[in-house]
Amino acid sequence: MKNSLFYLVILVNLFSCGNPKGQNASNGAVKITETSLIVRTSKTWEENRTLIITFIDGEPETKMEVERFSNEWTKYANINFAFYPTPNDVPKNKTIDILISFKKTGNNSSVGRDSLASSKNNTYSMSLSELDKKFIHLRRSTILHEFGHALGLEHEHQHINRNFKLNEEKALEYCRTVYGFDESTCRLNIIQTISGNDVYMSKYDPLSIMHYSLHPSFLQNQINLSNNISLSLLDKIEIAKVYPGRMSEEEIIAGHNLMMKVVQDTKTYKNCKIEESFLEKIRLNEKAEAVLVKVKQYSFSSIRSGELSAANLWEDKEGMLVLLKSDDYCNYDTNSLEAFRANLLNENLKNQSFGNCIIPLNENGSPKDGLCSSEYPFQIFEQKSQKSTDNSCYGSFKQALASMKNNKYCILSPQDLLEEENKRIAEFEVSRKFGSCVVEKRINGCSPATPWYITKEDKKSLNSFCYSEPTSAIKDMRKDIRCQ
Repeated sequence: MKNSLFYLVILVNLFSCGNPKGQNASNGAVKITETSLIVRTSKTWEENRTLIITFIDGEPETKMEVERFSNEWTKYANINFAFYPTPNDVPKNKTIDILISFKKTGNNSSVGRDSLASSKNNTYSMSLSELDKKFIHLRRSTILHEFGHALGLEHEHQHINRNFKLNEEKALEYCRTVYGFDESTCRLNIIQTISGNDVYMSKYDPLSIMHYSLHPSFLQNQINLSNNISLSLLDKIEIAKVYPGRMSEEEIIAGHNLMMKVVQDTKTYKNCKIEESFLEKIRLNEKAEAVLVKVKQYSFSSIRSGELSAANLWEDKEGMLVLLKSDDYCNYDTNSLEAFRANLLNENLKNQSFGNCIIPLNENGSPKDGLCSSEYPFQIFEQKSQKSTDNSCYGSFKQALASMKNNKYCILSPQDLLEEENKRIAEFEVSRKFGSCVVEKRINGCSPATPWYITKEDKKSLNSFCYSEPTSAIKDMRKDIRCQ
């Protein structure tokens, strides 16, 4: 959790980003709630050193992810990682530098060489117990962040030149209720800034992987900071200065720009496509003024409509692509895709009804035509009236099903449903009359598909129109001056 490309980095105590509870100085770990110290250059490792890294516990697949994602740092830093499955697998002539546990408390890491104190006592120096269970791109960002600490980096949001201001009282409350931090831990990891002649820090970088995505509720002007899930350009440049000799700044910039062009040019991947949208967010401009800006967001869905639609939006397209390229559906071959589709349609039919509601489907489980667009083909209907419950369209059956299960109308009891219908009838009786006009259902003169019309006191049609549902008729009636 502590971050910052202040890489002469500083840290308050042996651990950054929280604290492995239950550890104390006698077993090689220092509680950040009790001790704090400035990390000097002695916290960084020697250039071109190979760090010996192993695991106290954990599954093989998770260990492989840690090795895969942490090595993104070594593309730019002149340092190497050698991973071993367990301490027993480490050669006798090697000393463990970083010892990782997936069963301790929180996500946190010793800062730089402080990890040696833990490994000498055979206790963990990095905890990854709260890696996201669902999203691989979030696991990647956590691993990158904690290995930033292991390389000697501090929290970027604690930069002395950060351009935002905190509401300290609200920050402490948020820390307590959401992060589970006590006051000391919150001040150490979030509120206080880091400075000193013995601390080197680069230009403040709000896009750094070492920067928390702080909640707008405790930031002045309710600004919305970006949620960083990849190494920023400055992360890459600055870590190469801390551990020089692998890549020049020019090489890093050129490679980063090329990679970002490839990312931005990527529109599809196998069975999936990338979708773009814009959200308005409050951000700080170059003058540190809070302004409302449109921020591009990314998501992905199936190329064939209705089969897959990611529920989240990401500002970081590079990080989103990590998730997309690990998605099972996006990677299905032809046979797997056909089997998926057959199973999907069967599951749709099994789950199309819930309480008082239904998702209209064809006999084969595909969405009914003509209800919404081809891109958003699913709707939720009231079973009795066969009308939409929320006037919304959904990109996948899964989204529609989730919404249906949270729809208050769908879960009404029979008694509550009767009361709701009586209430609607009473409201309709009031709304269908306006001045000298009334909306009625006609047996003759209109088709069964469009039975509603507007009549005046003389029982003659107001406009000779027939409507498929009364809402539109009522709207037209209330706008017509002949009824007033």
